[in-house]
Amino acid sequence: GPCPPCRAGTCSDGLLNQDEEDTDCGGKSCEPCCQEECSGNATDAQCDRSHAACTHDHGASYRGCLRRTVGNLECQRWDMNSPNNNPWQSLLYPDKGLQSNYCRNPDPKTFHGIMCYTTSRQVQWAYCDVDCPHCRDGIQNPGEDGVDCGGHCEETFPDDPQYKCNP
Repeated sequence: GPCPPCRAGTCSDGLLNQDEEDTDCGGKSCEPCCQEECSGNATDAQCDRSHAACTHDHGASYRGCLRRTVGNLECQRWDMNSPNNNPWQSLLYPDKGLQSNYCRNPDPKTFHGIMCYTTSRQVQWAYCDVDCPHCRDGIQNPGEDGVDCGGHCEETFPDDPQYKCNP
């Protein structure tokens, strides 16, 4: 058959185009590529395990390069809606850092750590960093007055009696 018409590459087509340094990033027209902070043979799962993802905002400010879940599932691209429905489309939320398929937390009220939608049809989304302390982990973390309550946690779940501190 005839060749399909040529199209200019875009920063979200999943291809390495023109002057891009990596797929959909770098060069003059796309967002800068995420720089892995790994040394040697570290895998993505070992990369960026710092508590940068565990700040008071439940990882909302995380802009690291992790792109696999705690269960080692690959993350789905934020600009894709398949195989899993993803309400957090990168074009709709340009300020959330939803680049490529990196773990992010687009909504700290819903997610207690960095997460992503997965490429598995069995798992819609999953957390990426198991080490993040959060308000429902059964541990008294820094800033909490008791286990899973007080400090920033009381404000997080004000209507849930389970997360009120004992007097």
